[in-house]
Amino acid sequence: MKIHLLHKLAALLLALATPALFADPVPTPDAIAEATALIREKKYDKARHALIKLQEANPKDAAITHQLTQLSFAQKNVEEACRWAQLTVDLEPNSAKYQITLGDATGSMAGKASLLSKAGYAKRCRLAYEKAVELEPNNVRSRIALAGFYWQAPGIVGGGKTKAHAQVEALRAISPEDALRVHAGFNHEDQLHAENITLSQAYLTKDPTSAVAYFVLGRACANSGQQPEAGLKAFEKYRQLPPPANPPAGPAQIEYLTGRLHEHLKQNDLARQRYEAVLKLQPGHKQATEALGKLPKS
Repeated sequence: MKIHLLHKLAALLLALATPALFADPVPTPDAIAEATALIREKKYDKARHALIKLQEANPKDAAITHQLTQLSFAQKNVEEACRWAQLTVDLEPNSAKYQITLGDATGSMAGKASLLSKAGYAKRCRLAYEKAVELEPNNVRSRIALAGFYWQAPGIVGGGKTKAHAQVEALRAISPEDALRVHAGFNHEDQLHAENITLSQAYLTKDPTSAVAYFVLGRACANSGQQPEAGLKAFEKYRQLPPPANPPAGPAQIEYLTGRLHEHLKQNDLARQRYEAVLKLQPGHKQATEALGKLPKS
């Protein structure tokens, strides 16, 4: 068992799960909506009290157990989230949303469980994501989650990069920009920066308004040192466009990568300005601090 890959998978799944906690308002009675609002406001004890009371009165209501799963995620209690997610799917097995949540929970548990339990949780994660895709083939979230699982998980639990790329191709027909984001993420992890330059430039010929594609191009140029001028233009364009709903990076990271591009062009004063801007946005940024220390004194 490649334990480190399962830990990476767990981190990926937590990253996927956390932004989606409250993305879909639950179409249920006002009492559940009020409890959900309490979670959003981080009033966890009040939310738990309200939801447990509702669940005891309505033990077969999957919407309630789903919100209890979200509460457990919010409190970083993955083991409890796993139990509530499983109960939710037991109550309503034909919901892609609930299957995705079960995959998030069991996948996260794969990184926390004992050595003997890791494979079992990883398998449950895969089966949940595969069921979600089966139920809703055009669901972007389920395709991304399954692609991420296949990419990170070892073959012994059903992972595989060929399978991951197959999901990217299926995603491309549904949401080309999301497919670009996932494909570029795989390439970035494998340090295939030149491939990402080609990938993003090809995408921009079809959609010159894609902020995601400009980010992929700028990052690949910064990390590879290739075509730094194109990278600077890409980030300039990225800043001019409306930010995507799910930004690929925060302002500090954009500034840091821009600084790297200036370094590639031997523009050390401009690089220094960018790194200093990073530290104003995010004090203690490790990479910017190290880069500043390595720049020659002006």
